[in-house]
Amino acid sequence: MKLTRTQQRQMKKLARYVERVTDTDRVFFEHRKHRVRLASEVEIAQLEIVSGDVMTLPPGMRHFAVVAQRRPWHPAAGVRDECEACYDRCP
Repeated sequence: MKLTRTQQRQMKKLARYVERVTDTDRVFFEHRKHRVRLASEVEIAQLEIVSGDVMTLPPGMRHFAVVAQRRPWHPAAGVRDECEACYDRCP
């Protein structure tokens, strides 16, 4: 999917906030493989940018995010993204 310049600019503004959310996912995945959690406002905002629609729910309903660990991340690697170098050694 190709984003317009406006969408790219909006996504870039949200990037540092999304990083906070993904950091919490990384901590959670130290010993787990799947996670279901409330979706953050930033994730909902990203979806609205990409879809072009406002994401509204009826009263009492909430957005959820389902997250799966695709590859183990090892904090000793010193990188913030998935660690390919230690993939075979990670628990």
